[in-house]
Amino acid sequence: GRSLLPVLRLRPGPSRMPFSVLAKRDINAFVEILGRGNAMTACNVDRLNIYRNNTPAVLWPKTTKQVSDVLRYCNRRSLAVVPSGPQGGGLSPEKEIVLSTSLMNEVIGFNASSGILTCQAGCILQNLHVYLEERGRVLPFATGSNCRCQIGGNIATNAGGISFLRYGSLHGSVVGLEVVLADGTVVDCLSGVRKDNTGYDVKQLFIGSEGTLGVITAVSILTAPQPQSVNVAFMGCSSFKNVVKLYQQAQVQLGEILSACEVMDWEAMRLVSYHLSLRNPVSNFPFYVLIETAGSRYEHDRQKLDVFFQNVLKENIAESGTTAAEESKIQ
Repeated sequence: GRSLLPVLRLRPGPSRMPFSVLAKRDINAFVEILGRGNAMTACNVDRLNIYRNNTPAVLWPKTTKQVSDVLRYCNRRSLAVVPSGPQGGGLSPEKEIVLSTSLMNEVIGFNASSGILTCQAGCILQNLHVYLEERGRVLPFATGSNCRCQIGGNIATNAGGISFLRYGSLHGSVVGLEVVLADGTVVDCLSGVRKDNTGYDVKQLFIGSEGTLGVITAVSILTAPQPQSVNVAFMGCSSFKNVVKLYQQAQVQLGEILSACEVMDWEAMRLVSYHLSLRNPVSNFPFYVLIETAGSRYEHDRQKLDVFFQNVLKENIAESGTTAAEESKIQ
C-alpha cells in the first residue's frame, strides 16, 4: 500500500564551501589512522529508507585521538565531514565523509559517591540504563529510541526525553564533555565536579549544537537514584483546554513524585493501535494524557495518584481513564 509518510526532501541550504573530493590517498591515510576495516564505503541508505546518503566513505574511530587525527587531516585537506551515531544519524547528501562514533562505546568510570557517570559518546542509551540499574541509579532522561540512540547524539541534539519534568534539561544534567573541534583540537571539559563556578561553562555551547561546532567524544553526566515506586495513569480528555487543566492539577496534587506527562491525540492513538496492534485502554477521545509518578514509597505514591485520579474525573477534567503499577501493565 501507499506509505503514510512521503519521502522528505532536503530544503536548499546556504552555498557550500569548495571542499575537496575524496581521493585514494585519503582512504590510505584513514586506514593508517584507524586500521583496516574501520574506513570503508557503506551506509548509503538510512535505516528508515527515507533518505539516501551520498557518502564516499564511512569512518569508525575508537578513541578520541583517532577522531582528532581524522578531523585534523580532513581540515588540512578541506574534506567535508558529517558526525553520525547509528546508521541514519548523519546525512551526507553532498558527498561528505561520515564519521561514526558507534565503536566509541566504553564506560570510562562511575563515581558512586557523586553519581556521575563518565563514558564515551557512542554508548547506546539502553546499555547505560542497564549498567546503572545494577548500581541503583538511572539516567536523567530516556527516549523512545533507547535501544538504538547514543548518548553523544542525545546531547548533541539536546534530546531531553520523557523525564524532563522530573530531571530538567541536559543543560543541567551534563557535568562535562570532551569534544574534538574541526581542526583536531581536543577540548577537555570532563569535569567530575558538579558545582563548578570557575570560568566559562564551555560545554553548554556543544549541547544542542548537532555536530556543527565539534564532535562529542566523551560525556560526564549526573545520574539519579533509581525510583522504588513507579505508577502511571492514562486518561482521555474531550478538549485540549482540559489537557492543560489536567497538567496543572498534576503539578499541584502530585508535586514531587510527578515524573512525566505525555499527550497524544486521537489520530496518534489510532496509528499506534493499528500498526503496533495495541489496545486502547480507554474509550475514544480527542486527546489522551499519560501521567507517570516515581518515588520512594509505593503506598504514599499510589495514594496520591489515586486521589488525583478521582479528583480530575469528578471535576470532568478527564472523562475516563485507568491506572497501573505493575511493570507488565505499565509497558
